[in-house]
Amino acid sequence: DRRPVWLAHTLEKPSDEDYLRAIADAAVAGGRWVISPDPALIAGLWRKRPEALALWRRVASFLRFFEEHADWRAFEPAGPLGIVYDRAGPNAEVSAEILNLVARRRIPYRVIPRRFFDSDSVRNLSAILATDLAPPTGQEREFLRQFAEQGGLVVAGPSWSSTPPTGADHVVSAAGKGRVVVYAGDPPDLEAVSRNMLSLLGRNNIGIRLFNAPSVLCGVSSADSGRRLLVQLTNYASTPSEALTVRVTGDYRAARLFAPEAAPADMISEKLEGAVQVRIRRIPVYAALLLER
Repeated sequence: DRRPVWLAHTLEKPSDEDYLRAIADAAVAGGRWVISPDPALIAGLWRKRPEALALWRRVASFLRFFEEHADWRAFEPAGPLGIVYDRAGPNAEVSAEILNLVARRRIPYRVIPRRFFDSDSVRNLSAILATDLAPPTGQEREFLRQFAEQGGLVVAGPSWSSTPPTGADHVVSAAGKGRVVVYAGDPPDLEAVSRNMLSLLGRNNIGIRLFNAPSVLCGVSSADSGRRLLVQLTNYASTPSEALTVRVTGDYRAARLFAPEAAPADMISEKLEGAVQVRIRRIPVYAALLLER
């Protein structure tokens, strides 16, 4: 679904960077933020105060940057995990939080709306988080069973089994070449689910790792059948993130860094076994690393 997505929310006592971060935060997910100046900024612009005009120019530069790179919105989410999401389900509000929590664990994922969930939608995935399927239909159960038996990881809720777990929040069982994890809670403890996904998948199987970047979250997408990989990095701290390292699984020959208030820069990539590593000196708010095979 390629319809434009606009996010409307206001910021409470925002700093200059909060405005820029809100623009970037929406853009990483392929959307746009409806700019909502707070009263202080509106008053400053009305009175043509230098600091307000300077901020407005920075806001304009961020907006212009993402429109100049509008083709990135057509990139497909890349990562090992698919999260089935049911907007019409009984736990829709709770389930939406799992998307935030998994992102905070820096696990790239693809959202699969339940109405589009089929065998094609899980192609190239290593794991499916399907706790929203309560209960799964016979067809959905068959998709998941086949996915696990072919070597995938399925994470489901108590309705998956006629004998839900007792005495533990979840149980792991073998299924053909793969595994099925069944949680007891309906909905389960989402913080525990997101935390456990790291160990269930294994950090080395996630496809991307960030080092020395505790305040940075990433969005990962690809184009041209994986020949181009886009890693968008947003810094949520009030100070710049410095001397961070991005490690990506795969063999990429070129890396370029883009940022709204800087010229594009060709980056040196270090070859590792089955991966490449790029060191980035500084990210004040946002930067994008484009890797090409």
